[in-house]
Amino acid sequence: MAKSRQHETRTPILEWATAAVGLVCVLAALGVVASSAVQPRTPPALDVRIVSVATTPRGFTAEIEVTNSGSVTASGVEIEGRLGAETSAATLDYVAGGGRERASLAFSADPRQGDFDLAVRAWTEP
Repeated sequence: MAKSRQHETRTPILEWATAAVGLVCVLAALGVVASSAVQPRTPPALDVRIVSVATTPRGFTAEIEVTNSGSVTASGVEIEGRLGAETSAATLDYVAGGGRERASLAFSADPRQGDFDLAVRAWTEP
C-alpha cells in the first residue's frame, strides 16, 4: 500500500500579523481598565475664572471657564457672578473629571471694572 502524503499547511504571515495586532489591542485595553481601577477617585474640585469680556448691544458678556481638577464628574454646576448689586448665573450640565467647560454671564456694566465676584455655588455627582 502506498502511503498518502499529507500536505503541510503553513499559517500565512498576514494571519500572524493580524493576530499580533489583535493581541496588542486587547492588552492595551486591559492596561487602561486596570490603571483606571487602581487610581484613587477624587471628588470634584472646581475652579472658575473669567476668560474674556465682550461688549454687546445690551451691556457686557463675560465668558467664564470652569476647570475640574478632581477625577469625578460634577453635574448641574451652578456658577454665579456678582458685579456690585447685579447678579448673573449659569448652570453647566456637567464638568468631567479633569475637564473644562465654558459658559457666559451677562451684565449691564463691564465686569473688569468695579467689584466683581465669581464663584461656583453648587454641583452634584451623577
